[in-house]
Amino acid sequence: MAPKKSHQQAIRQAEASGFAIYKGKVLSLSSLGGSDQPKQHVPTQHPARTRRLTSAPHIRYLSWNAGGLTSGTWEELLSHLASRSCLEVSVVVLQETHWRGTSQFTRDDWHVISSGSNGEKGAGVAVLVRKSLCRASSNRYNEVLPGRVLHVRIPGEQVSLDVVSVYQHVWRSTLTTEANQQHRKGVLSSLQSLLSHLPSRNTLLVAGDFNSSLIPDGKHVGPCVPKGPKFKLRSVRPLQKLLEDNSLVALNTWASGRPATHRQGSSLSQIDFVVGRQSQSRQLSKQCRPQREFPVAEWREGSRHFPLAGQIMHQRSYRPSLSKPYDVKAMDYDFRTGSGRTEALTAAIDEQLSNSPPGTWQEFNAALHQAAQAVYPKTSAAATVIPWHQHRVLSTFSPTLLALLELHYAI
Repeated sequence: MAPKKSHQQAIRQAEASGFAIYKGKVLSLSSLGGSDQPKQHVPTQHPARTRRLTSAPHIRYLSWNAGGLTSGTWEELLSHLASRSCLEVSVVVLQETHWRGTSQFTRDDWHVISSGSNGEKGAGVAVLVRKSLCRASSNRYNEVLPGRVLHVRIPGEQVSLDVVSVYQHVWRSTLTTEANQQHRKGVLSSLQSLLSHLPSRNTLLVAGDFNSSLIPDGKHVGPCVPKGPKFKLRSVRPLQKLLEDNSLVALNTWASGRPATHRQGSSLSQIDFVVGRQSQSRQLSKQCRPQREFPVAEWREGSRHFPLAGQIMHQRSYRPSLSKPYDVKAMDYDFRTGSGRTEALTAAIDEQLSNSPPGTWQEFNAALHQAAQAVYPKTSAAATVIPWHQHRVLSTFSPTLLALLELHYAI
């Protein structure tokens, strides 16, 4: 006969407190027929649950119109980027650097790609990529419009990150309306042409000083725009149409209660934007905000831009590209400068394909590599031998002379 439910409850109560009330009587555990031996705890088996990711991979960025990047301001910026507040920033997009020409170099923790115009004093754009994100040789860049539109591609395992820095012409009172419109149209047309050729699967980050405002529409532009008079419609509409035609979102117009990005005296305006694809712009990406307390070049007076900081979702991990069997840097330089060796490469490819026509894509790729290797052979840099690092030479030097040599080499 199965025990009653009330009896079982009384036993459990007696096990917990030493006694229980059952049928109007106060009874001990032994009186209820229970055992004083402690029971072994058997853990309850729960079905395994699938772990849910609470956060997706993302890239933190900073976009800033530097208003002229002198050597002093450049050092200030590098010092700020090395601070604890910027340790997670992986991409920095700069405008109005005032740097001339094209350059690519590595400084501290950053790979730097700069595009400047020799004909304009106030132009210049640049992109900084943290060294931990990729190798310098893996980055690819395109000067779409020198000093105004720069595209940098950071390679990924399956999906790359396309970063675009934009600096739009300011409306100049010394030029006619037609001339101003022509200059500004050239920048947006170059950007439109670039966007139409970028793979839609790649993560896109467009940041810059567009010298124009936007109108909230709830789809491409959020509600966070400054109140007050706007730019004239002729400057607003082209940028707004660019967002609409390419399904883009202005990421810094959704979450900031103080959305202004530029200050001129007592006047505030929003002319700097970070733009991403609608399909890639989740709620986290729309948290982009201007940084009012930015320590770099605080001593400057007059016009000042507030940098935009945020993060964009990027679902693929980065993997350095495999080493090529030919000199990639020399080939890249010749293509950019129009060297005659590019014609030799074309002839080598034609000859390779004519002699042994490929039957598969793998064979076609191998033929291209063989032709490139013939025209651009990969040369290993010879190691520099420093005399005072050799044991036999060291043994003949006095400690004082050795210290002087080491000091000279360090300098």
